[in-house]
Amino acid sequence: MSWCWPGKSGWPALGMLLACYCPPAKAADAALQAALIYRFAQYSEWPAAEPKVYCVVQDIAVQQALQQVLQPSSTVRHIQQPQQVKGCHVLYLSRQLTPDPVWQPVLQSADVLSIAANAELFALGAIFGIIQEPQQLAFRVNLTLARSRDYHLNARMLRLAKELY
Repeated sequence: MSWCWPGKSGWPALGMLLACYCPPAKAADAALQAALIYRFAQYSEWPAAEPKVYCVVQDIAVQQALQQVLQPSSTVRHIQQPQQVKGCHVLYLSRQLTPDPVWQPVLQSADVLSIAANAELFALGAIFGIIQEPQQLAFRVNLTLARSRDYHLNARMLRLAKELY
């Protein structure tokens, strides 16, 4: 268990020292990324089967956090290779993944809502990109690409994006 002061947890400073419980940084980061992945899928429309199969590449913490966010009937798979993507509807490529061009055909598939937590992978053709900032997570959207693949993205979600392409 770790403790932090209000300014570090995102609470406004109250002029007094109040302690609050903060989850470990890695777990909190994974939980925030899982929440973003869930929301991206929830506020996007494309011809995908229900229930959707979520696939996470090389990030066990995000996979576990995503499984907690989703309904028990949803499937979250951990994959390592592009050939394992078959049957995935939502694909998350972790920050730790090396930006390898072998992922480009998968990212360019119209059947998979692709989310990259790495700028280089986003540039290879992902629709959403998660941006790690010092105190928060933000996201970018390749709206041109999404529209060319006949994805319909919620306007409210798009207003929250830090960058639109």
